[in-house]
Amino acid sequence: MQLRTSAALCGVLLASTIALAQEKHVVAFEAPASGNKYTQQYILEVGDVPEHKLRLFELVRSYGGKDQTIEGIVLKEAVIRGTSDQTDSNGLGRSYVEYRMENGDKIFARGFFLTHKLPGSDRSKNLTELDITGGTGKFRSIRGIVRAETVSDNKAFNQNRTEFEYWFEK
Repeated sequence: MQLRTSAALCGVLLASTIALAQEKHVVAFEAPASGNKYTQQYILEVGDVPEHKLRLFELVRSYGGKDQTIEGIVLKEAVIRGTSDQTDSNGLGRSYVEYRMENGDKIFARGFFLTHKLPGSDRSKNLTELDITGGTGKFRSIRGIVRAETVSDNKAFNQNRTEFEYWFEK
């Protein structure tokens, strides 16, 4: 019995040590609409109900402010490739994001977003949650979660606030 208790205690201590070794960091950035551009977009009308559309898109979101850094490296831009299934600008989507740093390093993330049309407007609000799956260079072992809130019209306007909660695997 004492051997099992000691083994369990060692497991708890090891888990605590690993959790402490993976210190979490949180940073947040704003991306105004002026720095975002849809570079590719394809829309298919489904035809079953009015305004039901499937969309495939690529959006380049510019950051680049000297205060917009992760681990001291400026976040230059995000290239977002995604799909969505929406009826009257309401629906679900999936996205794959490549965050490009000023020094050439990259951070990769993938996840889902939920879109709701804003009442009385041609714009929608997207809530996104992504898993950080890794990166290159200094960010090779990065992991975490990206949460974003975007207001968009799926044509030209795209304003965003992004928060990274991340750590580095040991």
